[in-house]
Amino acid sequence: MLESFLRESRHTLRILRKSPGFAAAVVLTMAVGIGASTAIFSVVYSVLLKPLAYPDPGRLVRISGGATVAKFEAFGKARSFTSVGAFFVVTENVTLAGVDGPEPLKAARVSTNFLPIVGI
Repeated sequence: MLESFLRESRHTLRILRKSPGFAAAVVLTMAVGIGASTAIFSVVYSVLLKPLAYPDPGRLVRISGGATVAKFEAFGKARSFTSVGAFFVVTENVTLAGVDGPEPLKAARVSTNFLPIVGI
């Protein structure tokens, strides 16, 4: 089996040596394909596959759509959840003024028990 592989490899290299334009096109196509695949996997991994940086991320659930205080309290009373927290993204600009100067931030308003739920 190894001899067959080596024989086929030598034959392939001879063919590619005879037509360098085709060889360059093959190498370029493979390089672009491998690079694109690596870039797409990196994005998919960081967005979808990498576990969240919270303790026990498999137990976190996000419920969205028409959230009200009454629904929040009802979820808190349900025995299906260990703990319930709420967050609301702040849409206006928020700026943190510090020693190094002002810095724009993304902010959210959270319930009192939200930070312990995410391990802070």
